[in-house]
Amino acid sequence: MRRILAILLVLTLITSLAWAQSGDSPAKVVYPKRVGESKPLSELIKILKPGTLHKTGAGDREVPNRPPIQTPAPGEERIDPVWQRQSGESVATPSLTIEGLSSDDNAAAFGFRVMPPDVNGDVGPNHIVEMTNLLYRVWNKSGTPLTPPISTDLLWSGFGGNCEFNNDGDPVVFYDHLNDRWVLSQFVFSVAQCIACSQTGDPTGAYWLYEYSTPGNDYPKMSNMPEAYYGTIRNFNAGFKMDAHAWNGAKIRVGDPTAEMIVKTMTKPSGIDGVMPADLDGPAPASPPGGLFMGHQDSKNRLYLYTMVPNFPAGTATLTGPTYISVAAYSSAFAGGFFGTSIPQPGTTQKLDVIAPFLRFSLHYRSSTHQTLIANHVVDVNGADRAGERWYELRKVGTGAWSVFQSGSYSPDANHRWMGNAAMNGNGDIGLAYSVSSSTVSPSVRFTGRQASDPAGQMTLAEGVIAAGTGSQLGGSRWGDYSRLTVDPVNDQTFWYFGEYVQQTGSFEWNTKIGSFTVTSSANLSKNEPASTANVPTEFALAQNYPNPFNPTTRISYQLPRDTRVTLKIYNLKGEEVRALVDGHRPSGRYEVEWNAQDNSGARVASGVYLYQLKGEGVSEVRRMVLLQ
Repeated sequence: MRRILAILLVLTLITSLAWAQSGDSPAKVVYPKRVGESKPLSELIKILKPGTLHKTGAGDREVPNRPPIQTPAPGEERIDPVWQRQSGESVATPSLTIEGLSSDDNAAAFGFRVMPPDVNGDVGPNHIVEMTNLLYRVWNKSGTPLTPPISTDLLWSGFGGNCEFNNDGDPVVFYDHLNDRWVLSQFVFSVAQCIACSQTGDPTGAYWLYEYSTPGNDYPKMSNMPEAYYGTIRNFNAGFKMDAHAWNGAKIRVGDPTAEMIVKTMTKPSGIDGVMPADLDGPAPASPPGGLFMGHQDSKNRLYLYTMVPNFPAGTATLTGPTYISVAAYSSAFAGGFFGTSIPQPGTTQKLDVIAPFLRFSLHYRSSTHQTLIANHVVDVNGADRAGERWYELRKVGTGAWSVFQSGSYSPDANHRWMGNAAMNGNGDIGLAYSVSSSTVSPSVRFTGRQASDPAGQMTLAEGVIAAGTGSQLGGSRWGDYSRLTVDPVNDQTFWYFGEYVQQTGSFEWNTKIGSFTVTSSANLSKNEPASTANVPTEFALAQNYPNPFNPTTRISYQLPRDTRVTLKIYNLKGEEVRALVDGHRPSGRYEVEWNAQDNSGARVASGVYLYQLKGEGVSEVRRMVLLQ
């Protein structure tokens, strides 16, 4: 014991000196301020009593969001060029839904409610773990609870210091599938980062405990990569500069008191915020890329990427970047200030935060014949504050540069979609899940997806419902601040989502839902027949819509004899564009698209005669159709 205390005393001194170095130092090496071991969770919950470790009756509270000193320059208000205006057609139902933690659980544990929940979670071979402000809970994979809702700081009982006596939230949990370990973390605002690593693959067992000094700590996000655990922190003490972190995961997993953290400060464009660390899905790459950190900048229509490679024995790290990646034009400027308080709800003027400047947690990394990053953030799709989910598949082949392989902005109707997350499974399918709300739809949880072989830039799975909201949030604008979509490590196919919705109208009445789904599309948004010799069309053709006349929807079929860029647009008799149904590259094949009689803004159009035009490279066809109301 004396030996451990002596080691910690020396390491604490080294840590203090490291943080005192100038900002242009190569790296800051930080050793844990405290190291310990928890009792098994199954024993800790026996002593769990509501309010035992906490001040109670202090009243419900909204955690203040902290905008940066400088608001980023907004992009130009515009119609999103990769806006997907229609939903897919195949039936989409979740495989399993589980009622997660709620504000009522906080009230029972602490005597007060808090918003936002900061919901996130992960799944392992046998367990599900969800974390929110200020609780966590464990289920088996069938949805049976294995623990009650547990105060996060209970893990640090007897540990002492900041982690035992503070429960500030901003939680993150991930399952390290390469080493069969669970990692749980939360911050002590502007002071410390608390990390717990399970000693086995059982999240109800004992944990190794760590406290790291992180001055200025705000909005910490952690991730798992083969050579280290990585993270980003908004440094509140340094004008919200973003710090990149690398933790020595190999030492953390065995309780080593010398488990160092290496910190580098990112040089980023002024006013840019919410940079996310990449998290590994699937097998470990043959050549680990290091830590990848990404954000977005709408005034320049680009993503920016940093790479950090730590050398723990030498106490050094390299941080390269930013590397800029051009993307389709977009705007993340919403009414309501930096965080865009503009999402409507039924029966109230209280609107919810978009938090468009931040890339969404998690940023997902996968390696196969090429490297892949799946990222998403919120955009204004119509230039009138309609929130939609912009998603990207980025690829890096060999030693080449990262570039956008495909992207889209999902907003198939007049509802708002935000606070989501996108991920890719081992088949190359992409899942996307998010919050949905409008003046007629209570805050809910929905999902969509696409198969790897589907037309680029399109979510072809019909929108499914994980949780249908039945109330509105009245006590404040905070929503999120994040959610998480993850991939099951057992089959590397099933998606699991942890999201927020509202069951009952009230000031702080939030709920969370855990839902799993697969992307098995049989009747996609654009159906492309197999490109065999018999099925490849020999001519460019646009068919008459069916039914015609129609109400409320009609189908339009067309065929392409070769790969080409194509548009399919609807016009009124004045020649004014009403709706763009297709705008992008398509391979040769036969396609079918549905029109729901809505214009580009999502409004229902009037009865009458409309023209629809198919244009390809050097060819064009026009037909008429009649809408009867």
